[in-house]
Amino acid sequence: MSAAGKASIPVPPAVAPLASAVCRDLALHPVNPGIWFGIGTVDDVGALARLWTAFEPEADATPFTAWSWLGNWVAMLPRSGQLYLGVVQEQGAITALGLLWSSSCWRRVIRLNRLQLHECGVPEIDSLCIECNGLLARRGARVEATAALLQGLLRHPGVPRWDELALPGFDAAGDVRAHAARLRLTVDERVVPSYFVDLAALRDAGKTYLEALCSKTRRKIKGAMREYEQRYGNIKCELSRDVAEAEAFMAELMVLHQENWVARGQPGVFANPRFVDFHRRLIRDLHERGGVRLLRVRAGGQTIGLLYLLMRDGIVSFYQSGYQFGLEVRHEIPGLVAIAAALECLREQGCASFEFLAGRQQYKSELGLGCRERSWLVLQRPRLALRVERAVRQWRRRLPERWRRPFAAG
Repeated sequence: MSAAGKASIPVPPAVAPLASAVCRDLALHPVNPGIWFGIGTVDDVGALARLWTAFEPEADATPFTAWSWLGNWVAMLPRSGQLYLGVVQEQGAITALGLLWSSSCWRRVIRLNRLQLHECGVPEIDSLCIECNGLLARRGARVEATAALLQGLLRHPGVPRWDELALPGFDAAGDVRAHAARLRLTVDERVVPSYFVDLAALRDAGKTYLEALCSKTRRKIKGAMREYEQRYGNIKCELSRDVAEAEAFMAELMVLHQENWVARGQPGVFANPRFVDFHRRLIRDLHERGGVRLLRVRAGGQTIGLLYLLMRDGIVSFYQSGYQFGLEVRHEIPGLVAIAAALECLREQGCASFEFLAGRQQYKSELGLGCRERSWLVLQRPRLALRVERAVRQWRRRLPERWRRPFAAG
């Protein structure tokens, strides 16, 4: 090869030292001019924790992409798969990090090799329901880093074989779709509304939360609040002050949650011991740093409901709840009353935004003052078996409902 030809081959930069301590086999591969993608099997979880927490202050982390969440998730992973660290570097510095779970499964008669970002395909673990997901990317670099991830997963020689890439709970789905189209990947997408309340805007406008609701919803909640107060006493909100109080509030929330769901014939998420253990660890890890709060709403000494909240940078994510039904009030809507009281409390506390997280439940559309979309994406490589399977699924969707059932078992 000529000297000019040799000079045209990009020389990979050194892997960031903290990243090389995580994966002995991590190697970088060029994806764009000046941008490199690396992937390797995670050998040292302690080193991974040091890398992640060192990079977090420079990144746009959410409660679901912070190490407090993902570290507890890593501790739950099964043995039937392999955890990989994906790294995007630019000019020798880390731009983004992501954790990819590699596993295989059968879908009817097709054996699939899957990669999943921050999920693992085990229902008992994925019941954590990650949202606000994506790469842990340097501020302002998320779009470019996501493009580098997709290109790297197609080009890097060290990437495990994959047919599908699952990207659950993404907000920037439009960018992913555009990148996938350029790379000739097929995209399956499930879009779910995610309602929110801009608490900072309410404060700036000098409005309470109830004043911002439509008149019908406001009258319904105010009437129910009057009934609770006449029967039990003034409504008040109590935010957990320390870990012990948070654990006590959580225990009360779990009892109310389970009673409500079991009465509907459903098991309730807290019937899953792995789910319970995860959140007990999360509360112990985060409460003193302000990352978790339990909020109890009472009328006098009577509990109306409890909310489990994830907190980061002034944004409150409403993750779980438990409500007291069966009280002596005519208009029994403890959920609406508890959430409305909590929102006013958080507005007064100076929080910036309240996120209901993804879901089509009526109470979210009733109580939310704004809405965005959140997507669960599956990107597929151009495999014949997957094209056939997708065609069959599309055909089934066009069938009348009574004809679909015999095919569902297949």
